[in-house]
Amino acid sequence: MIIPIPVIWRRRAIEFGKAAAKTEDEGGTRSAEYRVSGEDPAWLHTYSKVGECGLALMMGLDPKVAVNWDASRTDKGWDITQLAGRQVDVKSSDNPYATALLWPLTRRRNRDIDDFVFARVLKSLEAADMVAWISEVHFWMKCHVAGPNHSKFREGTHYLDQTEMNPFEDEGWPT
Repeated sequence: MIIPIPVIWRRRAIEFGKAAAKTEDEGGTRSAEYRVSGEDPAWLHTYSKVGECGLALMMGLDPKVAVNWDASRTDKGWDITQLAGRQVDVKSSDNPYATALLWPLTRRRNRDIDDFVFARVLKSLEAADMVAWISEVHFWMKCHVAGPNHSKFREGTHYLDQTEMNPFEDEGWPT
């Protein structure tokens, strides 16, 4: 489900990405998961925030309120609380061919999360493709762990292909 991202939220995500990367550089409490990947931390924070805005907009929420814009520290483990009170962690990729939701090696399981959402963010940041969702419990029951010779993921990475999750077009998204 393609969700257009208004320019105001793209700009805010870019500002957030820069501020979060700066906090990391200064030894702040931002997560270390971005440093492991070798990608530019500002860009990773930016497109992750665009994915979160996409989910907020899809749910009819105001990203100004629904998304955590505090770049000085990490969030509580989830990104958005749904209207039904469920806590959702959005996992975004800027790869247009990405097909799997990944759990970062550097992150511990957080049982306060109710659902995961897999999103692909266009490089232009103009839209987020809200691909699929899965409950946290079902993710851990069904996920795979990359072995030492995995073609795409680092050894130990937990992942689940989008075909093993619930597409948003299906009934059942707990809004």
